Amino acid sequence: MTHAAYHITEETLLSYAAGMLAEAPAVAVAAHLPGCARCRSAVAALEIVGGTLLDEIAPAPMSSNALSLVLARL
Repeated sequence: MTHAAYHITEETLLSYAAGMLAEAPAVAVAAHLPGCARCRSAVAALEIVGGTLLDEIAPAPMSSNALSLVLARL
């Protein structure tokens, strides 16, 4: 495993951790992470924060026919 000579920006790592990064940059970040402990650690921390925030959000009510609407779209 090689060591990275540069680091991905915090904004890009945040977008990657949130699953909001476009496909090509996401592939570049994914290729970078195995060789960069610093960026890998940052992504892990961001994923923990994101997961914690999701756990704290109150569930949204769904309509009684939500499942049938989704199945109809499939």
